[in-house]
Amino acid sequence: MIRAATGEEINEVWSERWGLPIVTPAGCYRPADVEGLVLLDEVGDLCGLITWSITGAGAEIVSLDAWPPGRGRGSRLLARAEGELQQRGAERISLVTTNDNARAAAFYIRQGYRLVRLHLDAMDRVRAQKPQVPLTGAASVALRDMWELEKRLGPSAAGEPRQLVSSGSPFEGLIGFSRAVRVGGLVVVSGTAPIGDDGKTVGPGDLYLQSRRCIEIAARALERAGASLADVVRTRVLLTGMERWQEAARAHREAFGAVRPASTFVQVAGFIDPEWLVELEVDARTGR
Repeated sequence: MIRAATGEEINEVWSERWGLPIVTPAGCYRPADVEGLVLLDEVGDLCGLITWSITGAGAEIVSLDAWPPGRGRGSRLLARAEGELQQRGAERISLVTTNDNARAAAFYIRQGYRLVRLHLDAMDRVRAQKPQVPLTGAASVALRDMWELEKRLGPSAAGEPRQLVSSGSPFEGLIGFSRAVRVGGLVVVSGTAPIGDDGKTVGPGDLYLQSRRCIEIAARALERAGASLADVVRTRVLLTGMERWQEAARAHREAFGAVRPASTFVQVAGFIDPEWLVELEVDARTGR
């Protein structure tokens, strides 16, 4: 669950993970200066926090923390914050990271941010407020500068916030589509094919395994858009052969048996790759 963060929660996370205050080229922030969202896990424990400050048509992401790493929680928080900021009229979002943190820069670039500025010697200003900040960071890189990244936000044709989610697939640029699009509380996921992280077809000839892989990709796209499989209201299962539909139905039931979305199974002539036996389209709606 994602909800508004309290001042006490922001203070606790910042004190433990950042130290006070947080200093960026744009400002010096204390918990009272920002707003934010927290992510709670299945048992209600805090597992993520994102904070921001709004100035006119711009917003700065001041901090983003999610734990443990590698579960998509940071992406989910960022997507929800972007939607919130769009609804409040923000036209652009900026953030900074230190010059040793290539991993963070790569994460934000995958989320659609672009490197726009290099703030030379920015860490000198940080150390003026926080002398305990070390001189070196990851991989013994000298901590001197900050990278600034920015993402432009645009309203949808209906005037509602519009968020585009990319998976990095080369087909997106070739065809001109997004892995998922979020407008308000509606999230629409493009047809997902059974492609592994290595770019190869998963489970050649195995419709069940291919169906599971399609669902995994859809789930990842939903999470990056701030939704989940539990929010799905409609699925479309596209098959090259209806005689094996029960294999796809098995994977679908395992993922959506408790959700029971509207669903349609359709036979098609074929897909871009002849090894693909199935594709999956998903529509979801969140409470927002």
